[in-house]
Amino acid sequence: MNQHKLPDTGFKKISKEFEICHSTVGKIVHKWKTAANMPRSGRPNKLTPRADVKMLKVGTKKPYGIYSRLLLLFI
Repeated sequence: MNQHKLPDTGFKKISKEFEICHSTVGKIVHKWKTAANMPRSGRPNKLTPRADVKMLKVGTKKPYGIYSRLLLLFI
């Protein structure tokens, strides 16, 4: 379907063209309009991307005895 026609057509015309229920078209359009602006679900990360890279560098240099050094770096 041509995207230039979408503002002029309703859910019923779109549903007839694709042979799906008009409520399904409404749900798809609603999800498409709200998906980009919704906050993500779940707990935010405690570490920043910079801290992740730093922890990876510290861990790869000396893989044994990391815990004590990480405590000093991030607390």
